[in-house]
Amino acid sequence: MYKVIFIFFLSIIFAEESYHLKSNNLTFDNKTLNLNKNFILEHDFGIIKAKNANLENLNKNKLKLTLIDDVSLETTNDTKLNATLAILDLKSSNITFLSDDKITFFNTLDTKKIKNKNFYIEAKKASCNLNIESYLQKPSLKDVYSIIFTDEIFAKIDEDLKINANTAHFFQENENSNLLLLPKEHKKCLTSYKNSYIYSKNVKVDLKENNITMDDVDGEIVDFLKNNEKIVFSSNYMFFNNFENSILLRNNVILKDSSKKIISDEVELIKKIKNKALHKIITRGNTTIDFLNKKTNKKSTLISKGTIELDNDRKLISAFTSKKKLTDNLIFQDEMVMLSSKKAYLKYNLDDTIKEILVKDNVKFTYKKDTNTIGYGVADIIKYYPKTKILKLTSNENKRVLFWQDDDSIHLSADEIIIDQKEKESIKALGDVRCTFNLDEEKFFNEIFSEYMWSYE
Repeated sequence: MYKVIFIFFLSIIFAEESYHLKSNNLTFDNKTLNLNKNFILEHDFGIIKAKNANLENLNKNKLKLTLIDDVSLETTNDTKLNATLAILDLKSSNITFLSDDKITFFNTLDTKKIKNKNFYIEAKKASCNLNIESYLQKPSLKDVYSIIFTDEIFAKIDEDLKINANTAHFFQENENSNLLLLPKEHKKCLTSYKNSYIYSKNVKVDLKENNITMDDVDGEIVDFLKNNEKIVFSSNYMFFNNFENSILLRNNVILKDSSKKIISDEVELIKKIKNKALHKIITRGNTTIDFLNKKTNKKSTLISKGTIELDNDRKLISAFTSKKKLTDNLIFQDEMVMLSSKKAYLKYNLDDTIKEILVKDNVKFTYKKDTNTIGYGVADIIKYYPKTKILKLTSNENKRVLFWQDDDSIHLSADEIIIDQKEKESIKALGDVRCTFNLDEEKFFNEIFSEYMWSYE
């Protein structure tokens, strides 16, 4: 039968603060109150249990309650902490948990019935303040509390996501459970997800919405791609949605795989829900993508200030200029051509080499015939085949394709122009063809290229 003891520290503790202590055995020994055999301390924060406890310095202002062996804290928010030893300062309401091996902390709800993920934390030391009213004017004792873990932190979310850090702060905020992890000074936290890893300045986990945010990140993603190919990345900020569906990288983003390098203001990686493979890469803002042909080791580049979408299923890249900045064109360039337009579509093969490029809307281009000759042109639509080096320039109804070479050897105004470097007569004009510009065409052509001043290095 439990003996129930109510101790009110009216002069030392807060006037409204009370601790409810229970123990099977009570003894006094040299100004120490010993509470042995199944000690329980009840508080609005939760229930603390231990095999034994002792209350020291009964006649002094500084009172210390020490809990020994099989110490546990069961909070009002369905979490539990296990330790070997705990020390409660009854004046400050601070409690410190220690362990011979590791302190463990985890949620106790059946996560199959709720949205929240399972989480688990190991640490050398943990501390919290049981006097919530000391830092909240209107405390919600059921929804707000905080526990700080220090030294050799290991956190696990479900089975796949693992985090190593130096300190961890578990807290309730707006009815959400949050976990903030920080590394040692001049170090980074290490987060691993299946076969991928991320180093970061910090890690914040929203355990209700199942989201993770990180600052100053770099790492490798392996699970998204086939044949164990990896994506290497870095950015100032990272948002990991639902631990599995998408990753958002923002500010100074660099992303590389074996066939391309992306530098952008923002990159989002979206996975397939069923097999977790990479579905799309979406870039936003100032973006440069360098494509590397692994067979020829030659590079091509796509530049945009709008949105670029790389669809891994359709093997299609769609690029669009920003609607807010109508004057900004996107640009594709390789050793032969430079294409400028409002929209671009790039089809690529299974080996990630580009097989066809279609650009449309406000299209302009330069064509490098050889080291000495450059051609300039205007069209409504251009199709370019990098492997065969063929360019097809077409115009809409009642409009013309214009082409000019800087050695003044060619002036063409036609319905369609085909440029093929493999043929002797590499430039063919089709439809209604003129070998000169009229005054309006010449004025229009000169205005465009005097403004853009394109050149090859």
